[in-house]
Amino acid sequence: MRHALLITMALIQDEHVGNEVGDCELYVEDPLKRLVAYGRIHELGSEIHHRKMNEGEVRVSVERVVVEDALVPFPTEEVTKVGEAPNQFIAWPRRLVIETAKQVNSQRELFPNRSSQVNVEPLNTPLNTTDALKTLWFAAADIREPRNLWIEPGIVGLKRTSVYINRVDIMGLLATGTISVSVMKFYNKCLYNLLKSSGKADRYGLMCPMTIQSHGSNEDMGLIRNRIGEGGFDCFLLPLYDKGWEFMALCSKIGCITWFSSMKGKKPKKKFADMIETAFEAYHVVKGMRTNTLSKPKWVYPKCCPQDVGDADCGLFVMRHMLEIIKLDVVNSFEKVLSMEEPYSSDDIDDVRRRWAECFLEVM
Repeated sequence: MRHALLITMALIQDEHVGNEVGDCELYVEDPLKRLVAYGRIHELGSEIHHRKMNEGEVRVSVERVVVEDALVPFPTEEVTKVGEAPNQFIAWPRRLVIETAKQVNSQRELFPNRSSQVNVEPLNTPLNTTDALKTLWFAAADIREPRNLWIEPGIVGLKRTSVYINRVDIMGLLATGTISVSVMKFYNKCLYNLLKSSGKADRYGLMCPMTIQSHGSNEDMGLIRNRIGEGGFDCFLLPLYDKGWEFMALCSKIGCITWFSSMKGKKPKKKFADMIETAFEAYHVVKGMRTNTLSKPKWVYPKCCPQDVGDADCGLFVMRHMLEIIKLDVVNSFEKVLSMEEPYSSDDIDDVRRRWAECFLEVM
């Protein structure tokens, strides 16, 4: 079937070669706009995959993958991630497709339609803060293409993975407080360095936010189940994004999940909670426990934790939550650690930024 699709794709390309508009860059928002692939735009009618495209969509083909595990905006049965998209036509939001022929060097035109959400200023004035942040501020000026950084085996799983960091990701961390999934994924590397240096690497497990960012598929549930079964960790720290960053501490040994929301009163969506509980059950079945003896994990919602009172996406607060849990070596009774409603101080948040900056500068 796959071979037939590739042949069909080649025939379509030959037949409609005159309908290619040009090369393009393909972006997604999570929540910041980031480049995930290079491709070509095609004008081959208004239907794709047996449905009619609306005015806000465009047909594209992926020529070069930048972020393999990024989710495509309009998934199909065969393509859910960018790494599965080459040699196939897929739909893409028109506003997230940038024709390379129309690009100019202006930063405003390089990242259009984001000025109201992310104020990306020229990098000519250093931040009034630590040397690491100043260095990162200036280094970001030289980042014209996304940097591919490796996440070593053992940090978010048994396999090595990578993450792409671009200039807008860094500006979100330093200037706007809007944390992308890529920034959060790389933060796992920063936390792992702390765990390793403090002798706690076998106590806390970390998980890639892209894995738990999911739509509840069986594949994603399997990845979570497998990760829970790795290493015998006492506690897993899981950040996820849903119109703002959230965080949970998952203790598989005692069957408890503590949910932290920097946006007061928000609880996990039922679909996500069901996926976590199913992964829990599958993990215990693999361990040999009988299904009739299993009980659902207990969900704990602390009455108070540091709240974000502004319009930010709470990413920096979540990063601080994770850091404090590790530093204080807590694996249960988390409400004793995060027992205040007041926002973190600027020094607390800058400490998170500094740690991320130092880790990034070491490997860039």
